Amino acid sequence: MSLEKFEMQIGASTQVGENDRVWFPRWIRRYALSVRKGLVNDLPVNRESTLRFSRTLLESGAPAWQRWQASLGNFIYKQTGDVRYRTSFSIAMPLPNPSDKWC
Repeated sequence: MSLEKFEMQIGASTQVGENDRVWFPRWIRRYALSVRKGLVNDLPVNRESTLRFSRTLLESGAPAWQRWQASLGNFIYKQTGDVRYRTSFSIAMPLPNPSDKWC
C-alpha cells in the first residue's frame, strides 16, 4: 500500500483517534526513511524490522509510549494492506479488537 493511500485511509477512519490520525502517518514516514532510506510504496513491515525501528527510537531517547505508537502505526499500516499480517505480527504485540477505538 502506498504511503499516500495509507494517510488517506487513516485520515478518514472513524476507528482511529484524532492524535493517531496525525501521528501514524508521521511514524510510517520515519520508518520508511529508516528501512530503505527513502519514501517508497509497499514498505516491508515485519516483526524484525519493527523491533529494529523501535530499538533505534529507544537509542534516540524516545519514551515508551512513542515507541508503542510507532509500532502500532506499523501494525495498522501492514494490517490495512495485508490481512495475512495478523498472524505474523501477533508474536510481537497483541492484536487490537476490531470493535475497539484506537487512541
